Amino acid sequence: MLQPKKQKPCQPFLIDEYLKMEKLQSQPHSLNMEHQVLVSIMMNQDCLSDVLSVITKDDFFLPKHRVLFQECVFLAKKGDVADPSLLVEHLVATGKLSQVGGEEYLVDIVNRCPHTAVNTVLYCHRIKHYAVCRQLIKTCNEVMALAYEPKDLKTEDVLDFAESKIMAVQDAITKSRKQEPRLYKDVAKQAI
Repeated sequence: MLQPKKQKPCQPFLIDEYLKMEKLQSQPHSLNMEHQVLVSIMMNQDCLSDVLSVITKDDFFLPKHRVLFQECVFLAKKGDVADPSLLVEHLVATGKLSQVGGEEYLVDIVNRCPHTAVNTVLYCHRIKHYAVCRQLIKTCNEVMALAYEPKDLKTEDVLDFAESKIMAVQDAITKSRKQEPRLYKDVAKQAI
C-alpha cells in the first residue's frame, strides 16, 4: 500500500519572490496604443486637449514615451507645433533626444502608425486603464509585504494601511479628472 508522501511544512512566501514576479511578469500596457497617441499628437495638434483630458505623462508605460509626451505638451503650451521634425530639433536643443530613443525611434513610430486622430481618445482611456492597473499591482504588493511581515502591527493597523493605499489610488484618479490640464487656445475658445 502506498503511503502518502510526508509534506513539508508550508514555507512563508517571501516578499522578495513577489517583487521578482512583479518584475518578470509583463505589466499591463499597450505600446501600440502609446505609439498611436504620440503620433496623433505630433501629426494633429488639435487632438491634444482631448488627450490631456484623459492622460498625463505618468500614464505611459515606457519612460521614453513619458518624455516624448511631456515635450509635445511643452511645445504646444508655448504655442509651437510638435511635428516630428520640430520635435527632434527641440529634443536636440534640450539634450533629450537620446532619452527618447533617438531620431530613428521617432521615425519608426511615425512610419508605423496611421497619421490620424481617430480613436485617440479611446486609446488614451486604455492607456489610463493600464496605468491604474499597474498602480494597483504596485499597491497590492506593498500591502502583501506588510501582511506577510506585519511585525508588531495590529490587524486593524494592517487593514487600515491596505485601505489607505487602495484609496490613494482612487484619490489620484479622481484628482487627475478634476485637474485636467488645458491649453490656452481651448480656454480662449470657451471664453469667446
